[in-house]
Amino acid sequence: MIIFMTTIEKVKQLALSVTNVAEQYGLGSSITDLNELIKKAEQQQISLLVCGEFKRGKSSLINAFLNENVCPEAEGIATSVVSLISYGETRKVIRHYGRKVDEAETVESKTEEIPFERIADFADGTESDIQHTIMLEIQIPNERLKNGLTIIDTPGVGSLDPRHLLLTLQAIPKADVIYFVTDADEPMGKSELDFYKSRVISTGKKSRIVVNKIDSRSRVELKTILKDVQDKSQCDEDRILPVSAKRWKEYNSTNKEEFKEKSHLEEMYAAVEKDCLAARDNLSQLVRSQYIEILERLKKTIEQHKNELSDFSVLDEKKAQYQQQIAELKQLHDNVANPDSELRRKIAEILKESQKQVLGTFAEQSVLLSSNELDKILQADEAKSSNGDQFVLKKVNDAIVELSERLDKEINAGLNQIIETIGKQIELPECSFKGVINTQITPVQHTLSETTMSTVRQSIPLMGVATLSGIAVSVVAPAIALPVGIVAGIAFVAKNIFDSSRQERVNNIRRQITPRVQIAINELQRYIQNRYDKFNDVLLKCLKESANEMIKPMQEVIESIKQCEAGTQERKTEIQKIDCQLRFVDGLIAQTRVYNTNPFVSPQSNE
Repeated sequence: MIIFMTTIEKVKQLALSVTNVAEQYGLGSSITDLNELIKKAEQQQISLLVCGEFKRGKSSLINAFLNENVCPEAEGIATSVVSLISYGETRKVIRHYGRKVDEAETVESKTEEIPFERIADFADGTESDIQHTIMLEIQIPNERLKNGLTIIDTPGVGSLDPRHLLLTLQAIPKADVIYFVTDADEPMGKSELDFYKSRVISTGKKSRIVVNKIDSRSRVELKTILKDVQDKSQCDEDRILPVSAKRWKEYNSTNKEEFKEKSHLEEMYAAVEKDCLAARDNLSQLVRSQYIEILERLKKTIEQHKNELSDFSVLDEKKAQYQQQIAELKQLHDNVANPDSELRRKIAEILKESQKQVLGTFAEQSVLLSSNELDKILQADEAKSSNGDQFVLKKVNDAIVELSERLDKEINAGLNQIIETIGKQIELPECSFKGVINTQITPVQHTLSETTMSTVRQSIPLMGVATLSGIAVSVVAPAIALPVGIVAGIAFVAKNIFDSSRQERVNNIRRQITPRVQIAINELQRYIQNRYDKFNDVLLKCLKESANEMIKPMQEVIESIKQCEAGTQERKTEIQKIDCQLRFVDGLIAQTRVYNTNPFVSPQSNE
């Protein structure tokens, strides 16, 4: 035996299979809505909404259809709430009440069960009369409703109470089929026609125009009325139902055939059955089309995600930037750490040239100091005076200090040139090379410069003049402590000079001062060499530390490159998974589209 599967059953299975993927891409709520629609379709629940202007006999028509008085009927406006009438094994009424604020909100919405006989108390009257009742859910054991039909009775839309229109408009979206009721006495006035076109036809749902109270018109008049309704509404002839709720109810109570024929109840029953069947089929197709729509949206969302993942340009750009950084860091590291690099050679050349220039200046000036300059000093009249020793020693001292200051300036200029060269080459903040220079090299420069005079003073201690036993003696400034032997030697020289004749004093000064000048010159030469050696030592230390500091940023950049490569691989793996998802969704779409042509799939029933 061949077992047919309904579209609803098949879509239900497929919807379950795609739920996880849909939730992954943010379409879980759409699947939930679809499942609600499937549930409704499985239960074959069809809602038939009856609407129209007030006093058109809507409630009477529903009571006649059900063959029992469920909806209140009165001379005035009988219906002030929406009533949902469905099948139930026992009679039950649930009242929904609260204050309606607007079309979107209900304040303090509550429910309570009320006795069946009190329906009229909460369905007929003003909002205060019915205690702000909004809707009644009525369940009755009626055979007309047993197949899943729910009838929705609505307030008249043409009444003076705007609340009636609001409640009806909120009920229309809940309907599967809409019957708009007019009557033969005043068929399809302008307000009715406007409402039918703007509120009923616009929904796209199955609808009919029910012309009630035809018992008040002759056959000829009715024919004209129905044609007029058809022309105004532009509705097909078979979508217009002439009925008489009054005769229908008379038939229900008497079973007389004459009332049955005049009521057109059989046409009404047939129309309702046909429309419910079509609505169920539409519901089945709606489930199918909604499922396909979800799949199409899911496919589009997955494809967008795939396109985003497939764009490797950002990762490639980052990787290229990191690779450029690592190349620059490696080159910089090699320049700093490698003694044969261009930077190191340039530094060595500047250092060598600076030292050569300073030593040249020193050699030139020291020769002058030891010969010509000393002769000029000794030939001066002041040198031959009684205080000639003080004059000569001061002049020699001043000359040596001046030479020292000049040498310091030249040394500093050369060292600053080296520092500037390195600073231009090493600009990465991670290395902090300039900071190393400031903390290690610059203090060395200041310290060595300040010790210049100390060296000279130890050789030519003439920064101050004091008297030792009446003899003029040259001594160092308070900051420099001379050895006792040097002080005693200077005192002996001064005493000999004082005791000699004028020319002899000059000669003695030359003999005594020349060795001292030579000592100072030798000390200055060692000082120059020591400054450059010390600077070179500290510089090499700084370069080594900077090279070591570059290792960490290089490692960080290499790690960033690895992360880019890992991200690329992760994306490729994810894209493969997405391709599988796309193939799966495409398969579901293809299966769903062919259901109506598949002989093993029935839209409605299993056989």
